[in-house]
Order: sequence, then C-alpha cells, then structure tokens
Amino acid sequence: MHDPYIVVKILNNNVVVAQEQGKNEVILIGKGIGFGKKKGAHIDAEDVDKLFVLANEHQQEEYKRLLDEIDEELIALIEEAVTYIQTALKQRLDERIHVALTDHIGFAVRRMKQGIDIQNPFLLETEAMFPSEYALAKEVVSLMNNHLDIP
Repeated sequence: MHDPYIVVKILNNNVVVAQEQGKNEVILIGKGIGFGKKKGAHIDAEDVDKLFVLANEHQQEEYKRLLDEIDEELIALIEEAVTYIQTALKQRLDERIHVALTDHIGFAVRRMKQGIDIQNPFLLETEAMFPSEYALAKEVVSLMNNHLDIP
C-alpha cells in the first residue's frame, strides 16, 4: 500500500494540495476528497482519482489561484475533459494542461456569462492546420455544452 498523502491545503471538496511522503507537493483530485479534511490529515492512495505534480512552483500557485476563482463543478468538468482528451489521444498530456485548460475555459465561461461574444479570427486556419486536434476540441466543447448553462 502506498504511504498516505498529507493534506497541505484544501482547495475545494474535490481538490487538495498534498505532500507525498518525503516528496513533492501534488494536486489530488477525487470526489469529496477534501470534504471534512483539515491541514495535516491523511489521504490514502485509493481515495485519489487523479494526481498530478506541478513541479514549477509558479504553476502550482497559478493553479491554486484559478481554483479559488472557478466553480467546483466547472473544475470537475475540466478534469473530465483532460481525461477525455488523454483517452482519445492514447497518451498522457503534459501536467501543465491542468493550469492552461482551467485558465482558458474559466476565462471563456466568464466572458460567455457576461454576454461577450468570443470570436477567433484564426478558426479556419486552425481547423486546416490541425484537423484531428480541432475535431477533438469540438467534441470537448460538445461535452462541456451538455453540462453548462451556456453554449
């Protein structure tokens, strides 16, 4: 059995920053993983759905900041999207995807809720240059549209 993780900070009910025994800080994601926990509490490996390490301290701080600004349900949906993309590509993505995609989607959702139309002047070029990635992105948008109150 893996040594438990020790809670460093609860970001929300489903995301915590934890310390691996004698190792790096990690981000742990799991349904209700942070609920009722306090700093110093132990979390067993079998309770973790996803784990990622942001070795760069700046990225860790950026992700923590984003999690404070974004609804828990949207964070869970973004993590579902990351899993969907990795499964479709049959490969792991760089851990920075968590920060980049959370920032990107969080910003887009805020703008849409404010009624600000988002236009991408390079959409046709992007589709032409990266057709498989574009198709995958459209699938992810469809997945998100099925769960969000905004298109």
